[in-house]
Amino acid sequence: MFGQFKRQLNIFRNLRNPLVYWGYKYGLLKREPLFLKLHNGVIVEVPTRLLRTFKESVFQEDYIRGFRRAVIHDLVNPTIVDVGANAGYFSLWWLSRFPRSKVIAVEPMPNNFALLERNRMLNPDKDFHVINCAMRSQGGHVILHFDRSDSFTTSASILQGAGGGDEICVKAISLNQLLADFHLSRIDFLKLDCEGSEYDILYHCDGALLDSIRRIAMETHQGAEAAECKEALCDFLRSKKFHVNMRSDMIYACR
Repeated sequence: MFGQFKRQLNIFRNLRNPLVYWGYKYGLLKREPLFLKLHNGVIVEVPTRLLRTFKESVFQEDYIRGFRRAVIHDLVNPTIVDVGANAGYFSLWWLSRFPRSKVIAVEPMPNNFALLERNRMLNPDKDFHVINCAMRSQGGHVILHFDRSDSFTTSASILQGAGGGDEICVKAISLNQLLADFHLSRIDFLKLDCEGSEYDILYHCDGALLDSIRRIAMETHQGAEAAECKEALCDFLRSKKFHVNMRSDMIYACR
């Protein structure tokens, strides 16, 4: 009973037009896609295929719930980098709560990116930037495995067999290059949900780059190597002076 009440409260807390969501959920509204309104004027396009992904980022707040409240709410005009942005739901949730933020969303998959770009265009007053590429320790190109029959993939991966039987070659950018391109000296919040690339990205960061990152939230994905697991990644982050909290497959790290 309490869990159900909390879920409904989170919907009310995050949406300015909750009746649209409830109408769809209970079969009273036939609409595809949904256009949902968050706070501070943020508008979000949500196909029904991505409704679960939307709920994880917005209603469940998966990428911040492992931090103490002050760690997030004490940020002033922060810079956010969202790697594996999909349609941008975490980025848009963030901008709805902290509208003075600069948000840079990185997404390699063409269909996902097309929707991400539409969501950016729905919110032209926000400092919201999108990049159509993967992130790796080095620039260039990378092969991702995915399921071509899935209209909006949520699992395109560098890991063999993890994303599906199809392959696509996509452009890749390094975190160093992103900082240079946007003239950034720091990242206040780095969100990683990049289906196995988190190890390559973080393990190859030099000391100065890691020192410029204040908070990290990431979903981890088991790889083939001994160091490609959440326990090894937590040990690595602790060695770099991060305070680390784990919840299921999520890691939350801050300084």
